[in-house]
Amino acid sequence: EEFCRLLQQRVKGAGFFKTLLLRRLGSSMEAGRNTVMKLLSAAADDLGSDDDDDVDDHDTAGDDDAAAGAAASDFKNFEKAEIASLNRCFALLKQGGNNDPKLDAVLGYLLGTRSDVTERWVDRGCILFSQYYDTAKWIGEELAQRPEFADLDIGLYAGSNRSGIWSGGRFQRCERETLKARVRSGELKLLLGTDAASEGLNLQRLGTLINIDLPWNPTRLEQRKGRIQRIGQVR
Repeated sequence: EEFCRLLQQRVKGAGFFKTLLLRRLGSSMEAGRNTVMKLLSAAADDLGSDDDDDVDDHDTAGDDDAAAGAAASDFKNFEKAEIASLNRCFALLKQGGNNDPKLDAVLGYLLGTRSDVTERWVDRGCILFSQYYDTAKWIGEELAQRPEFADLDIGLYAGSNRSGIWSGGRFQRCERETLKARVRSGELKLLLGTDAASEGLNLQRLGTLINIDLPWNPTRLEQRKGRIQRIGQVR
C-alpha cells in the first residue's frame, strides 16, 4: 500500500495497479514474493504473463494484462522511496517463509484435520484452483514434499506447456491429455489447476474442490465447480 501511495503521486492509473498487486499478494505469499521481485527487477511488463491465458475471460485476466501493459512504461525507473517500500515488502514476505495460512487451510481440508471436516478430502479426490500459476505450482511443490503425500501423485493442469505431475517428490512435465486420462481412471486423485482447467473438462471422479483464491468474475467460480458437478459424480 505504501508503494502504491507513492506511485500514485506520479503515475496515472496507479490505483488500478494497486488492486492488481493486492490480488497477487492475496493469492499466496509465494505469488506475492514473485510479484515484488519482478517489480524490483523492472520486469513489471511480465506481470500479466503469470495468469493462465488459455481461458478467454476479459473480466479477469484481461484486466490484469491491460493494467500491467498501461503502467509498464512507468515501471522502469523507480524512485528511491518506492524501491525502499518494495524492499520492505519483500523482506516481510521472505521472513514469512512458507508459513502461509492458506497452505495450512488446504492441508486441513485434504488431511481432515480441521474441526469443520469429518474426513480426508484427498481420499475423495480433490481439485484445487488458483488464478495464478505461481500459486498453483507452489502449493503443489509444498504438498509433494510432505510425507503425508509421499505415495500420491499430484497433477498440475496449466497452459503454455506448463502442466506436469509430481511423483516421488519430483516434478515432470506431461501433456494435459495425460492428466485428464489419469483422473478419469482414478489414478490421479489430487489435481491443481489454473483457470485453464475451468472449462471443458470432465473431472467428476474428483469429489471435492478448493478455491485457493477467488476471481473477480463469479461466472468463473461456476465454471470451476462445473468440472466436478457433472453426471457421474457420486459425492
